[in-house]
Amino acid sequence: MMKQKNTNKLMSLVLLLVLTLQPVMAYEVRSAMPGLNLWDLFVEYVFGNFWMAVIGLGLLLGLILIMGGISFITATLFLSSYMLAMVLGYGYPLISLIILGGSFIFFIFQLWKWFEGA
Repeated sequence: MMKQKNTNKLMSLVLLLVLTLQPVMAYEVRSAMPGLNLWDLFVEYVFGNFWMAVIGLGLLLGLILIMGGISFITATLFLSSYMLAMVLGYGYPLISLIILGGSFIFFIFQLWKWFEGA
């Protein structure tokens, strides 16, 4: 019982560290730790611009999800959420319409399969 409590405390501390580290890393760290500046790393050095970074990281996330054994539909939902979060303030109406259209087509397809089986 005591070992379980220690494990829970350790996991709580790790979770607290992870949740606290994210807002701290959001500040400009160019002078102190340049390796933590992910904007410079991904947008300027690796991909070249913001949209290529969004697409490249999305493809990388999709590859990780599919290779990790996640189903295609779940990976698509994760990638849709990622894209929607990344385009807030830019083109969210367009992306929202694409996601809505895909969801509607999926819904119609599922209804068709349901009626076909009944």
